[in-house]
Amino acid sequence: MKKKLFQKPSMQQIKESSTLGNKLIDAKYAYINGYYEAGNHLIKTAIDMTNSTDKDSLIYPICFNYRHYIELHLKSLIEEAEVLYEKMEQLGYLQNGTLSEKISNSLDSTHNLYELLDSLKNILFVIDISNEKFPKNIEKYIQQMHDTDTNGQKYRYHKNKSGGLHFPNEKSYNIENMSKIMKEVNSMLWAINSHIFHYIEMSNDIISDYRSEMGHQYH
Repeated sequence: MKKKLFQKPSMQQIKESSTLGNKLIDAKYAYINGYYEAGNHLIKTAIDMTNSTDKDSLIYPICFNYRHYIELHLKSLIEEAEVLYEKMEQLGYLQNGTLSEKISNSLDSTHNLYELLDSLKNILFVIDISNEKFPKNIEKYIQQMHDTDTNGQKYRYHKNKSGGLHFPNEKSYNIENMSKIMKEVNSMLWAINSHIFHYIEMSNDIISDYRSEMGHQYH
């Protein structure tokens, strides 16, 4: 029997297997976490390397994974924040105006981290679920990642559409420091995610209680 690239594992190969579409994991979060962890593991691998050429080759997938992780996480937060916005609008709880438009349906059209971050901050301001502003240091780190690759292509391809090198000049970076900073970014984005979900659940409870109360009034 011919070997396959994607071969189903035997029971004895479970340790060496990995599952696409695992039903126990939300697909969206599997992607988000996967790219983040891939960046982490590549940095650990690179630090242990003695061959500088091989080590330098890993900086591209490291940065791509981290950048894509940020993009996916920002998009996810925008989607969830808009869900909360709709519920708060339904309950009449909005205090800081309304959104001029929803962007969750058009997120696939942009890879601009600046735009995604601004959109998220705007929604968080409107739903006003925290007295704290978006952390300046996390905002700065996300903007720095965007500045090195404004369209999500530089770490994927060595040349631009005009044929020029994306990185024509040598620049060295402390990848261990990068890993530590990305840990900060990851922790804060998940904290925001948890905060949004907490208020979604609260809103659902209030809406459910209201509907139940209204139902009793008509019986």
